[in-house]
Amino acid sequence: MRVHRLVRILMTLAQNGKVKAHAMAEELEVSLRTIYRDIDVLCEAGYPIVASTGQNGGISFTEGYRLDLDQPETMLKTLITHIYTLPEQERIIHALESGMNLKFKSMNESSEARNQKILIDQKSWWDDSSTEIDIQPVIKALFLQQKLKIQYIQSNGVNSDRVIAPYGLVLKYTTWYLVAYCHSRNEIRTFNCSRIKHINMLKESYSIPDDFDLKSYWTLSIKTFKESKNEAEFYPVEIMAHKSFGAILEKYEIIGVRKAGDSIVVMIDFHRKDTAEHEIRALLCYGQILHPEEMRVKAIEILEKSLQRYNRR
Repeated sequence: MRVHRLVRILMTLAQNGKVKAHAMAEELEVSLRTIYRDIDVLCEAGYPIVASTGQNGGISFTEGYRLDLDQPETMLKTLITHIYTLPEQERIIHALESGMNLKFKSMNESSEARNQKILIDQKSWWDDSSTEIDIQPVIKALFLQQKLKIQYIQSNGVNSDRVIAPYGLVLKYTTWYLVAYCHSRNEIRTFNCSRIKHINMLKESYSIPDDFDLKSYWTLSIKTFKESKNEAEFYPVEIMAHKSFGAILEKYEIIGVRKAGDSIVVMIDFHRKDTAEHEIRALLCYGQILHPEEMRVKAIEILEKSLQRYNRR
């Protein structure tokens, strides 16, 4: 993870002074070229780092500069802001902003609220009653590998206090999930970020196991989820409609919502195929069925029969 590596470079320079580039490359298990690219990024972010050649050469801060190790949050925010605005990342960030309404604030904004770098907006596109989620503390804990104490609202509505070690963040459809080791349950768990109400960073650090792979864990989680849902009857249908019809669609069991221009794309769980075939009849005047294909075919069949009835007159 690049941000984590940049933090380690800064900490190494602060603690050891001058460091040989090849020694840093070996320690971080990357190429020498990668180290120099990282140094360029840090310099662009405002850190006064110089590189000298020769027997006594190496990488160091300019003379007289000291990194404030008591303020890792400020350091991390600077790095996150800069990395998210690198030219090669603009396309990815634009896609995230379009799909999730993520807001990345510029470095020169002054107020504390404006200094926030990542904002997750969980409001529906037609309702302003929900609250925004600040996952900045989760990002910080993940990069610095410090444990968190959270208050989590379980699916049954019960509040639960947990001590967790974040292993990774996953964006699924329109929802952020935190994968973390839960010390209360003594196992890796997945937490819906919208249900995390209070976050406190602890001083206790942790290490992510070498054999943990976020993609592998998530793939298995999806498989397990689908199997459990199939047993409990699960039939999601994706519908696109103008945002003005959002309040009508909200009456159904919504899994997720995303914006598409002046329209919204809503994933609704009808639980069973036969139920979906019946319920979509009332929705076809508001929007278009996108998925699954068998439900698109059913929608076309319903509309064609309706058109035939009109043509008989």
